[in-house]
This record gives sequence, C-alpha cells and structure tokens, in this order.
Amino acid sequence: MGSRSTRFLWPVLGLPAMLGIALFFLIPLYVVFCVAFGTVDPIFRSPVPIWNPLEEQFTQMGVVWDRLLGPDILYLPAVLRTLPDVIVAVIAYLIIAIPVAYFTATFTGKCRGLVLPLLVAPFFILGASVGLATVNHADSVTDEWLSADLTVVIDGTSYPATLHFAPFYDPERRLR
Repeated sequence: MGSRSTRFLWPVLGLPAMLGIALFFLIPLYVVFCVAFGTVDPIFRSPVPIWNPLEEQFTQMGVVWDRLLGPDILYLPAVLRTLPDVIVAVIAYLIIAIPVAYFTATFTGKCRGLVLPLLVAPFFILGASVGLATVNHADSVTDEWLSADLTVVIDGTSYPATLHFAPFYDPERRLR
C-alpha cells in the first residue's frame, strides 16, 4: 500500500520544475525560432516573428548562411576568432568543473550546505563586480569619447567603436 500511495508523489512534486522549464526555457526558445525564421519589416528593418510554424520563412536564415559561408563572408572571421575561446572554455570545464562537481556530490556529506555557497560565492562576486565596474566605467565616459571617429558600420547604421559597453547605454545615446 505504501508504494501505491507514493506512486504519484514524485510526478506531482516534479510538476513545478517541469512548468519552470517550460516557462523559462522552451517558450523563449520558441520565440527565438519564431524571430529567426520570421520576416523583416521593410520600413523599420525590425524583425517580425512568425508564430505559426507552418508559415515560417527561411529567407533571413539564408542571408545569415550567405554571410557566413557565401561569397560575402561577413560573419566568418568573428566565428573563427571565437572558436579558440570556446575550445579553451570547454577544456577548462572538463578539467576543473567536473571533478569539483564530483567532489561536491560525493564527499561533502553534512557540510554540503556550507560547501555549495562557498563554491558559488567567488563566481557570483566576480560577475557582480565586473558588471558594476563596467557600468561605472560606462557612466564615467564622456560624450566626446562616444563621438570618436572610430565607428563600426553595420547595415548602414554607424555604431561607436566602443560597442562592448553599448548594452549599458540607452539607444539614443548609443547609436550615431
């Protein structure tokens, strides 16, 4: 009788996690696909998502592939510059993170409540401090620095060469 009464216990307890996965992963992934296989507004050049999978258009994905591997290889140098970073990150993950996770799961025992925050805290503090330093640096930058002659032109729109700070500015100040 005990196993029959707990038959639905774990599926019911797992239901909030499944709803969270659907809400925070599957729905945004569907939105990304709808935008990627959608169209572009001819006037404002903004993406128009196609929500019905039967009406998806592959023209914009074709443009991306043409710029990646076609005669106009606009995106290929950036992809090739990114590959060494990805390879180093994966190797570092395999060398460092997997043994640490194994140690944490296997040998911590009663101290797990202390070990997990001590493992996460340095990375959280580092990420928070880098984000705050970037915002503070971006706030201290003058408008003359933003209006420098070094600009990047993408599809007829010129951006300042300091584009790595661009997400921390409002669009009117960022775009030139």
